[in-house]
Amino acid sequence: AEMRMDAFGRDDPRTFASLFALGTHLWRRGDLEEALELRRDLVALTAARAAEDPGAHAESLSNLANTLADLGRFQEAVPYYQEAVAMGRTLPPGREEDLARFLNNFGTVLMDLDRDREAEALFRESLAIRETTIGRGSVNYTGTLANLAASLDSRPETLEESVTLFRQVLVYADSLWGPDHPRTADQLSSYFRPLLNLGRLDEAEAAARRALEIRLATVGESHWRTAMERQKVAEVLLARGDAPGALPLLHLAW
Repeated sequence: AEMRMDAFGRDDPRTFASLFALGTHLWRRGDLEEALELRRDLVALTAARAAEDPGAHAESLSNLANTLADLGRFQEAVPYYQEAVAMGRTLPPGREEDLARFLNNFGTVLMDLDRDREAEALFRESLAIRETTIGRGSVNYTGTLANLAASLDSRPETLEESVTLFRQVLVYADSLWGPDHPRTADQLSSYFRPLLNLGRLDEAEAAARRALEIRLATVGESHWRTAMERQKVAEVLLARGDAPGALPLLHLAW
């Protein structure tokens, strides 16, 4: 990035490419504050060339929003997602998956802000795009389908649809990763919630216990995800009125 900045200047697309890559590396490594500073600079740099390269500016806006969201600064991320989505709608044919990604990521932050109905609309739009561009059962399609199901898992009128969608997600997860993969456990863990809210305790317990088995086999006894699955099993037992059975699980989770 420094070499390209010296050779071509800060406004050159080749410099942007190196800065994008550096920001992604910092983000993946968990250096979020450093990634945030770099990504703020990138938004300013790509804004100056947005008319020539709207895709780069939309991407930089989305990356900045993602980093803010990972820092828990959800409300601050919202306007950047909004602008990324607006620009994504203007991108030329062949860039539809970029818009689908912006919509999906924005929806996850709206869920964190308890704006589930708005999130649902974004997930449905993203899903429709991904069905056309990358097809059902692909990794990204499955992720958006799971997000849509999760956005429906707390409203009484949408609980049954949430269960139906999660069942399809689990079919795709088995095909993509296999029945014992941590990503499949993620979906089982999410599937648990609408089942519990519907009072279908046997199914909810089966999902939670299966997720717990996968966590124990893949990440071990002391991982926080294992603790979360134990808590879910305990929730079912509490719903049955079995506090003595739930207590040891809650203690281990704690």
